[in-house]
This record gives sequence, C-alpha cells and structure tokens, in this order.
Amino acid sequence: MMQWKPKLLLLVFFGLLAACGNNQGEQIYKSWEKAAETEKNVSSFQNPRGVKENMEFDLFKIMSSKKTIEEISPLSEKAIASAEERRDLLEQERSIRFEAYGQFQEALPEKNNLNESIKAPAEEAVELMEKRYYTYEELIDIYNRSIDKDIDLYRLLSQESLSAAELEDHQNAVNDFYNEIEELNETFNRQTEKFNDAKLEFYSAAGIELHH
Repeated sequence: MMQWKPKLLLLVFFGLLAACGNNQGEQIYKSWEKAAETEKNVSSFQNPRGVKENMEFDLFKIMSSKKTIEEISPLSEKAIASAEERRDLLEQERSIRFEAYGQFQEALPEKNNLNESIKAPAEEAVELMEKRYYTYEELIDIYNRSIDKDIDLYRLLSQESLSAAELEDHQNAVNDFYNEIEELNETFNRQTEKFNDAKLEFYSAAGIELHH
C-alpha cells in the first residue's frame, strides 16, 4: 500500500485593487479563491483514506504469515471492507474536487473582457487548471482500478488453492498500479504548483494586491 495525497490549490486573500477604480479580474479572483476554499475540504477524506491504506497493509502482512484459511478469512473480509470504504472516501473527495472545478469556471466568461495584458496570464492559468483536472480524473480512475486489484488480492489470500506464483503475479500487478498512481500524483502536484504560480501572476497583472 502507498498513501497518495494530491496537493490543494493555494488559498490567497484579497487585499486592495492597486489601480484606481480598476476591478479587472476581481470576479475571476473571487471564483478562483472560492474554489481553493472548497478544495480545503478534501483533507477530511484524504487522511482517513491514508489510515485505511496503512491498516490494509498491516492486515496483508498478517494474512501472509498465517497458515490456515480459518485464520485468514476474517482478516481478508476486514481488508475488503476497508478497501470499499476507501472507494467511498475517494468518491466524496472527487465530488469536492468537481465542485471546486465548477466554481473555478464560474467567472471564466469575464476573461473575454480583460485587457490583453491581463488576459494572457489568465488564459495560461486556465489551461494549467484544465490539465490539472484531467490528470486528477486519470488519477481517480487508476486508483479505483487499484482498489479492485487490492480486493482481488485479499480474496486470493483466502483460497486454499493459492500458489506462490499466483500470489507473486498478483502482487506485481498491484504494485504496477501503485507505481502508476505515484507517477500521476507527482504530475498532478507539479501541475498544482504551476497553476498556483500562474494564478498569482494573473493577480499581479490585474493589480490585485494579496496577503497570505
């Protein structure tokens, strides 16, 4: 098992509009920061998911050391239940990310009204956010498939006919999924950092002063 925790959007706070009477970009700022505020809620699902991942890893080690099906079966059932609970937590996290993405898009029509000097950094930030969201959807898909593989592995351990070769093959398949998750998670986190930087550049170009 491995824990993965996609990064959140940077939350910044509105100070003053530097240019006299110039509120270009303010509506975009408000919708983007509302999205960042919403994303803060995903930690309430990420942390319990990490706890369950660790518990399943411990259960797997215990199951691997047991000799009889009678000893393994209840542990297998517990691990399967935990994996299904992880899936539920993941779906709740995904709902929050989807809500935040919708909030991010709310003021995008305002982008067409921006001066060209402000529009360019706004468009760059939007492009980065879209890439970030698509990567997240890939990440969710792979993680869900990895849960399926985990459950298959837990069921396999409770079968009397299980051979060492079968177990090794299945463990390798599980590890392949987690390697892919790790790579996608790193990509997502890099994209988050790039978006956060681009967002601040847009705020600066729009004359929005911020304090953290």
